[in-house]
Amino acid sequence: MGESKVNATGSRKQTLQNGFSLKERALLSALVSFALVYTLLFQGAFEIFATNKEELGFRLADFFLPLLLIVIGSALVIGAAVTFARGRVYDILFAVLFWLVIASYLQGNFLNFDLNSLAGDDVGIVAKPWQIVLGIAVWVLLCAGCICAVLLVKKRDWIKTGAVFVLSILLVMQIGSAVVTGIRYQVFGYQPADSEETTDAAASNAGEKEPAEALLSDKNLYKIGKKSNIYVFILDRFDVSYYQDIVRKDPDFFDDLDGFTYYRDNVSLYSRTYPAIASMITGIEQDFSQNASDYFKTAYTTSPFLHDLQENGYRIGLYIDNYYTYRDANIFDGIADNFTRTDGYFVNDRPALVGNMMLLSLYRYAPLIAKSYISINSTSFDGVIGYGEGYDEYQLDDAKVYQNLCKEKLSFSASENSFNFIHLNGCHDPYKIDENGNSVDGTTPVNVVSATKGCFLLIREYISQMKKAGVYEDATIIITGDHCRARNDGAKPEQPRQTALFVKERGQSGALKYSDAQVSQKNFLAEIVKSAGIVTTHDYGSAYSDVPVSINQKRYHKFQLSKGDGTTSIVTYEVSGRGDDFANWKIYKEENIGKLYK
Repeated sequence: MGESKVNATGSRKQTLQNGFSLKERALLSALVSFALVYTLLFQGAFEIFATNKEELGFRLADFFLPLLLIVIGSALVIGAAVTFARGRVYDILFAVLFWLVIASYLQGNFLNFDLNSLAGDDVGIVAKPWQIVLGIAVWVLLCAGCICAVLLVKKRDWIKTGAVFVLSILLVMQIGSAVVTGIRYQVFGYQPADSEETTDAAASNAGEKEPAEALLSDKNLYKIGKKSNIYVFILDRFDVSYYQDIVRKDPDFFDDLDGFTYYRDNVSLYSRTYPAIASMITGIEQDFSQNASDYFKTAYTTSPFLHDLQENGYRIGLYIDNYYTYRDANIFDGIADNFTRTDGYFVNDRPALVGNMMLLSLYRYAPLIAKSYISINSTSFDGVIGYGEGYDEYQLDDAKVYQNLCKEKLSFSASENSFNFIHLNGCHDPYKIDENGNSVDGTTPVNVVSATKGCFLLIREYISQMKKAGVYEDATIIITGDHCRARNDGAKPEQPRQTALFVKERGQSGALKYSDAQVSQKNFLAEIVKSAGIVTTHDYGSAYSDVPVSINQKRYHKFQLSKGDGTTSIVTYEVSGRGDDFANWKIYKEENIGKLYK
């Protein structure tokens, strides 16, 4: 019967497949396949890299060619499969591919609303219901329209001409946009910000190192002081609700925290890692009159607390990751013991690098309702970049920290006193550890409770080894979050925002205690100074343990509200009284600061 069926009158049933020659089908199939793969895998990856290159920290040349080859290869395979499909199968396949191209383009450019280019928190929850419904409606209606067109329109040349015109316009627009974006953000020939000179693109090949750069390494992460140790464990986004989830399922989980007090009413100053971490370490708040780089430089180099630690003979270990907590590691020269200059980076896992870039692109073009199921953000790139001989850059890899601690064991450093501030990925997805201390690759089904338990497994190992070394009694240990869970970055809070907090003062031991004192991060540095006995002329205020339980305190929380136009407002709440009662949360002021990460 040939390629198409014959109806009752003896004439062929008209389809795209029998209406076009093999050459026409091949060209049309190749065009729609390339447009789809280019949009989903390449366009988004390129533009996300261009606008976030400082955060990602590698070069275009590190993934450009492999990704381009994947795009071309995938387009050829898909195009060939569609070309040789028969009858209505060809029609439906072409309609579906065309639908995916158009819907993805509209999603990535118009239907993501105020969502960031990089993966955000709980996107499927954060997005407003009408935004999700509108997105679904657009996808469904476009699908129905494309399929109906190929099945009902009798003039096949109209479909061919229209499809070629639309696909060509979209490709020209996207490629043109990529070129303009690359020029605007100086992507072509881009060198990571800390590099001191430019090299040929070939130097990014695995094993070939980039020029020297500064970083905060994992040096002495497992070293303890012989006399006094201060350990701060920051579980990113350690919200009170996560603590409560664990206690509901396992009431005795925290009971073995020897000498600790759990503060049930703690309010964090900020709602994001930037500028929360830097503010906690330095005691210097960000009023957003400075950009991030200038604030980091001012805070870390002028901090009275870091100066006091040094004056009291403390080795300072700042185990924090780049971008959200600092930009240029050179500011830590002479401050942090783990400041390191390396002979440059190299790509040690190119497949993971390319794969993550494709996932970021797919995240951009996926419908809002599907975004929460794509587990990818900037921390997913931890481990794909390596450095020269010596120490690796510290990254938020909780399982790696735990496993290396079990293997290497704690040992004494040359200094008597040690201050270690350890930022963990903690309660922030995509999670990096499960409750048994195993690594999580982003596809393993691990929830926030399991990840939080895994972090406490790590902390308990530190405690156990400190006890064996005989330094636990004199140690000051704080376990908390840098911020609470925002729940919805695009709407002002309608319920309390509190952060979990455990504190062990020097000399304390025994069963876990509880306090209802109304505390905040204003008490954080004062607690360290009091507990460790830091000699200082600076007034740090009241320690956690000095806050009277019976007296209402006035505290502040700066909520970073993402606006629909891509800007951010800082909504400052004044909390007067118990923090778990939202009636005590009043807006003190609101200020639009423009771009948050400028």
